[in-house]
Formats: sequence, C-alpha cells, structure tokens
Amino acid sequence: MFERCTPVVLATAFLFSGWLQAVSAESLRASIPVDGGWQVQPATSPDTPPNEADWGRSPSGNWKSSAERGNTSWKTTDSRKVNSVWFQKTFDVPADWQGRKIVADFRRIEGDAVVFLNGRRVTELLRPGGEVTLTDFVRYGEPNALRVFVTRDYTGISRNYEQDVLRYYTRTRTKIPMPEWGLGITAPVTITARPQTSIDGLFAIPSWRKKELSLEVDIDARQPLKDLRIEATVFDQDKKPVLKMQSSPLSLADGKSVQTVSSAWKDPIPWELDSPYLYTVEARLVSGGKVIDEIPPVTFGFREIWTEGNKLIMNGHPSRWRLSEIYGATPEGLSVYRLIGYNVGQAQPHQDLWWQGKWAPETPIFDEKLLSEMDRVGMGITLPVPSVSYLRDSFRKPGVAEAYERETAWFLKKYRNHPSILAWVVAMNSYVPQSAIVPDKLGVRETKPGGQGVVINSAVDAVHRHDPTRLAFAHADGSVGDIATANTYLNFAPLQEREEWPMAWAKNGNMPYQAVEFGSPYPANYWKAKQFLLTEYLAMYLGDRAYLEEGENGLRKTIDHGLLNTGGHGGWGKVDLASFPAFWDFLSLFTRNTNRAWRTFGINGGWLYFNIGERFGHPTEPAGASPYEKLNYNFLKEPLTEKPAWASPNWDIYKQANQPLLVYLAGDPQFTDKTHAYYSGETIKKQIA
Repeated sequence: MFERCTPVVLATAFLFSGWLQAVSAESLRASIPVDGGWQVQPATSPDTPPNEADWGRSPSGNWKSSAERGNTSWKTTDSRKVNSVWFQKTFDVPADWQGRKIVADFRRIEGDAVVFLNGRRVTELLRPGGEVTLTDFVRYGEPNALRVFVTRDYTGISRNYEQDVLRYYTRTRTKIPMPEWGLGITAPVTITARPQTSIDGLFAIPSWRKKELSLEVDIDARQPLKDLRIEATVFDQDKKPVLKMQSSPLSLADGKSVQTVSSAWKDPIPWELDSPYLYTVEARLVSGGKVIDEIPPVTFGFREIWTEGNKLIMNGHPSRWRLSEIYGATPEGLSVYRLIGYNVGQAQPHQDLWWQGKWAPETPIFDEKLLSEMDRVGMGITLPVPSVSYLRDSFRKPGVAEAYERETAWFLKKYRNHPSILAWVVAMNSYVPQSAIVPDKLGVRETKPGGQGVVINSAVDAVHRHDPTRLAFAHADGSVGDIATANTYLNFAPLQEREEWPMAWAKNGNMPYQAVEFGSPYPANYWKAKQFLLTEYLAMYLGDRAYLEEGENGLRKTIDHGLLNTGGHGGWGKVDLASFPAFWDFLSLFTRNTNRAWRTFGINGGWLYFNIGERFGHPTEPAGASPYEKLNYNFLKEPLTEKPAWASPNWDIYKQANQPLLVYLAGDPQFTDKTHAYYSGETIKKQIA
C-alpha cells in the first residue's frame, strides 16, 4: 500500500513543550556492508540449487568481467553464453538485532533476481535494485547465507523481456545483443536493522518564495498505528538548532506512505553558487511519548531555483552559470575547474547510460563524495536521470510512461538532498531541432513541438512530480523542458556575429538558454576532409602573421596532419602547436570576446566549450590522449590552490572573462560595437560593462 498525504503543522521554531530527548540513530539502527567478492557459478533456474562444490569467485560482482574460475566444471565456459548466474555471500547477524526489521538494500543489480536466505526463497527483485525484507528468514547470532539468482534472459522471473518495457524498447532500437547486456550484482549490498515502523527516507524541500521548509518523510509501517508524530530539528553549520518541526498526530495503515510536515522559516541562510551554506536535519518518529525511530542527520541547502521568462532565478535573484564539463572529476580534481572560474559542471547525460549495459552499467551510480564536495564549495551540477533518448515514440505505448516514472522516482531518491544538483537532464541529442541554433528562435519555446519534443516534456513533468526543487531539460533538444538547449557549434561564423548571436534571445527569448556543447571553435573544423587548414583559418583574423610564424615542422607535416582526419573529428592531439604559435592568440581572441559578449547579453545556462580531448593541460598525458578520460584530474591527491606548472595555455585562455566579476570597456550604444575609424575631432563614446 502506498499513500501520500500532508499533515498539518502544529508549531514551529522552538515553541514545543515537552520535546522528547533525542535518541541516537545508532541505538535504533545498525548496518552491515556486504562488499568484496561474491561466490559465483552459472545457473539454469532459480528452482535448481547451485552445486556447493562448484563455486568460483567474482571480485566485482560483474559477470561480464573476469571471474576466478579455479578448477570448476565451467572453467572453459564462454561467459558470453551464460545468461543466468548464482551469487552467494555469507554474513553474520548480531543477536541483538532480533525484534527489528532486517532488510537487504541492493544498490544495483543488472538482470532480474530471485533472493534466497539460508536456503529459503525470500522474494523476486526486479532491476535496477532496491530493498528486500529478510526479517522472517534471518538466523540471529550466527552466519547467514545470502544467495541470489540473477538472470538477463528472464528465466524464472514473473515478467518476460517484452514486459520489461524500458529495456525492451531501448535495446530493440539500439540492437544490442544479449551477450553485451549487463549481468551481476554490480554495486554494494547493505544489510540494515531498523525499527519495525521506521523512516524510509527524507526529502528536504525549501521554498525561498514562501520562506518555508517542507520535509517529505517516507514511512514504512508494519502494522496500523495511531497517534504517531514526526518530529524534526534543523541545525546550522555550528550544530546549533535553528528550527523545530512537528506533525499533527498521524494514523497510518500497514505499509508505506509519504507524509509531509511544513514550517515557516523567516530567516534561512540560502545555499548559493560560490557562497554555500549547509544545514542538517534530524527526524524521528514518536509514538506514545517514546521515540521509536530516528534517522541519521540529512544534509541539505536552503535553495530554490525557478524560471521567469528567459531568466534563471535562484533564491529570488538572477542566476548565471559558467558551465564546464567535469566528466570523471573527483572532489580533488574539481579544484581545477573552480580555479578557472566555472561555477556549474555538466555530467554528460549520455543516452547509453540507461538500460544498455554495453560499455557502461545499465544504470549509473554517481559519485556521492563528488556531489557532497560540490555542495560544500558551492558549485552546481546538471545530472542525468533515466533517459528517453531511445524510448522516443515507444514512450506512448502501454505501461512505458508508468515504468519510466517508477524507475525515475527510485533514482531521484538517491540524490535528491544535494543542493548542488540544479537540474536533471532527461535526454541527449534525441530531438535536435535546427531552430535551436537560429538566432531569432534561440530560447523561444516551441508551442507545438514534434513527437520527441512531446516525449521530453512528458519526462520533465514526471521528474517534477517527484522533485519540485529543480529544473529539468534535455541536452541539445531545443526549446522544450525548462531550459532551451543546443549543440551550438558556431565554428567560423564571423566573430562579430558570434558575439551577437544571443542578441535576439536577450530581447525576445522566453526561456533560459544553454549551449550544452560549444565550439571555440571545435578543433575538427581546422580540417576540410583531408586538408589541414589551421594556418589559413588563423590568417582570417591574424593576417600575414599566421603564415610568417608557422614553423617549418608544421609546413612539412601539412599532408600528414590532413590525413589524421579519418573520422570527421580531426586529430587535434597529434598536432604540435609549437609549430603554430599564433594559434593561442587566435583562441584567446575568440574565447575572450565570446565570454564577454554572451555574459553581457545575459546568457544564463552557460556555454560548454567541448574541449574534452585537451582540457587545461596534464602533467603526464598529451592532448588527444585516447581515451580522453586519461586527461581527467583524478590523479590529484589534494585540491589545487593555484595554477600548476603543468597547465597548458588553455588554462589562462579559458580563465579570462570567466571569473565571478567581469568588468570591461565596451562599445556604445551597443556594447559589442567595435567602431575603430573616426574623423578628426569626433567624440568617442564607450561604456563600462
């Protein structure tokens, strides 16, 4: 049973009498991580037990990676032909856990599963994972054998492939063969003991406009309860209580429900980009004057973001994002992007992250340490949610929208209290209307979007139903969702036109705009088929200097450089830019002028220079390292505090005009005006932007 309701708040802000002494969550709850390797062996059916003498070992829990087979009967079996696998792990349950609810939380499974404990079937668990109640099967004070049958071909499962609609329609479209599908228990499993009636999750929902804090509290009740109350205390960064909240008495039926308690809050300190502030909230259930459950503290920021016309508004003021990719970043590596001036990062919402399993797990797990660091330092992020990129028209087929919303809601619960997450991204490169980069259509909402545009809007609506605190949009999919976006590769459009590209948007746009990919120009454009024309393009702006400074080595390799363009993206990492010293001034000119103009026009979603093959230098890897993940900054053990010796010229080029404060001498009356020819005695007018 699932129920959602909103109890009335009785009192707030230290007005309670008889407030109960807090009980530590540790005294009511305990957990055991089930990590490390699993025993594994191929399986035929959940009804056919494994051979106890035939176990191998999987260090990662991923059947697709190497398993230690030893002298098993299946040591020569082709793992690609195995579609069902037994996994087994033993753990001890303390005797003092008796009387509490015992659950196993599977963070991610790839394949559907049947869970057994101590030889008894517990339940079926469908992907992507979730909790399984073990209470009636546990042996207290002694070892317990957790055995899981995992299958990717739906053997012994209550649904078939066609009924697993998200994976069926996605994989049918992308034609991924079954041997490439994920298979395994590929993320941690945690065994938890908690009270029989307990809090199963908490979502802090701040409203700057209402000056109000709401808490959505997920409650799991084993039996009907009366006179149950939710109590919560909010603490500031100095651990001082600043707000107390209490629900009216609740009468709960057996099962799960979501209850909401709200309170006015006149003077919260907001979480802002570059100026973060974090609170913690402790919540408990009280019945009959006794605390029956209390969860560990939940960290959140008081932050509300919304749109007004083409404005992004955060906490009542315009918000402007200086956007960068941060693919593969770590908490320490984040310092590189912050020193260069970026305040929002993009986690690439690649469509293959969802329900594929070919080169990545079939559902992603994002780095909580990275998100927590972004919370702490005040850097935002746009994060993928389940993608409708491959679902397309299938989204309208029976059961698909419901399955999408169900899996999306499950996913959102894992990350929903991170204030750094500013927006969810529901698709990538799936609609891409040409109008998205046409200046007079930039950020003008489509009133009658095409088929995939409608699907994107439906996915955005589903996200908002479960998370009203954030925006949602699609990557490069035009003027739908909350933010208009495009892959805006202007390349060699004249620089003056590039600077003024957002002019019409500033006057007539009715949506915020983000260039989710942007060329500065994109390096592949220095090639035309097999011709490498870098010097010719530089000469468009630098004149004869480009030819005079071209090194002899560059001239000799002109044909070799041209032949590097085998796939349409050039071979930038193999070009020795020491032979083309004028390039850096050209790049600086384009980047500085674009940053100045676009920021002054008010582009607020940011523009992401797609330079993942070079970034800002690296101490050991050359530009163009393949794969480009080698250029990540995850080698840093401590955050950087200043520009490192290994930084490339890109560091200073992309840092210019990219700091929080931008001031420059601009044209007048139009700030992009660059009139430079005047007659004697003429008055020259400029303005400060």
